[in-house]
Amino acid sequence: MTSRASRLRPWYPFLGALGIGALAWVIGVHLPHALLLTGLVAALTLVVSVLDVGSQTTWPGLGFGRRDGARRDVSTLTWSMLDGTGGLSGVGAARLHRALTETLRLTRTDATSRRATELFGPRVARWLTEPPGTENPPPDRATARRAMATAETLLRTPPTREGAHVHPR
Repeated sequence: MTSRASRLRPWYPFLGALGIGALAWVIGVHLPHALLLTGLVAALTLVVSVLDVGSQTTWPGLGFGRRDGARRDVSTLTWSMLDGTGGLSGVGAARLHRALTETLRLTRTDATSRRATELFGPRVARWLTEPPGTENPPPDRATARRAMATAETLLRTPPTREGAHVHPR
């Protein structure tokens, strides 16, 4: 695809520099200063394009295969929720806690109820009700994944009767 627009694309920044200089001259900047401004913007554009500044950001390697495309945002979100050891980070634990608590609120289920223990298991139910700490750490990665899958199913499944949802076994 070598259309005219794609051939002109590398020149767009320099045309923009000319436009800035012309605009400066039109609004009353003296011609030498407008030319100097044009030259500075063109030089800055050239330096940035030659040095390739900001085009590639180095990110640390992830523990799982990164896929480009529609799953990239999910991959980035997953990466931000995990710490260096593969467990939940502090931010990830807070997000999981908020998501599960909100799911229970939307389904009108109390976090201290037996129903919450049946849905998420005793460890996650305890983590939702008691303050976090060394005695009550956040769930591990697999347990967190199961809890989120349960919450997602819980929110997508229509109630069978008032306040009751089907739990996937």
